[in-house]
Amino acid sequence: MSDPEFRQLLPQARPITVADLPEVYAWAPGDRVRANMITSLDGSVTGSDGLSGSLNDAADHAVFATLRSLSDVILMGAGTVRAEHYGVPDGPRLVIVSGRGRFPEHLLPLLPEHPGQVVLVTTEAAAVSDQVRDLVEVWRVGADRVDLPGVLDRLAGQRVLTEGGPTLLGHLIAADLVDELCHTISPRLTGVPVPLLGSTAVPRRLTLRTMISSGSTLLGRWALASR
Repeated sequence: MSDPEFRQLLPQARPITVADLPEVYAWAPGDRVRANMITSLDGSVTGSDGLSGSLNDAADHAVFATLRSLSDVILMGAGTVRAEHYGVPDGPRLVIVSGRGRFPEHLLPLLPEHPGQVVLVTTEAAAVSDQVRDLVEVWRVGADRVDLPGVLDRLAGQRVLTEGGPTLLGHLIAADLVDELCHTISPRLTGVPVPLLGSTAVPRRLTLRTMISSGSTLLGRWALASR
């Protein structure tokens, strides 16, 4: 299969290739947390199958892979890892957040092949199974609710990419912990939107850094302003 074709629209118009994506998505000076999300044109993070997979295309996959390759850590909610059936990434460390200490079961057989690659972040109050404690590093950050600023303190000096889900992203933005949102707009309408930030109301102003297109798919980089 051939690579998708891209065109950079902003800040300058030019044709680009997959090989140019690391330059286009290079981290901005001072940034340490970026989010990568996809939505339909009517704002849903899931498509007809209830997952993000039915919104993806080759262009989004290429940017997804590029962002992971430029990051040290992938921070994700356990529910999203479970629903999307994500595996253990090559390269970046996977840090999974679960306030209840529920680790995605499908990852357990993969862990012996990836020692030290996966961390479970939970609370002091959560019950974590012996099997999970034997296979992954467990961080208890917060008494009854995961303290996200505390998590990022433990990841100091590392470039963190979060891929959601919406609830985790909403909490991160509400706490002013996200520097940049990489957002793909899929040329689809779902009719039943699942909001980008879940149920969290976090009004923010954003500044467009970069916009590229691939066919009818739009892919942007947005800097987030603090409250």
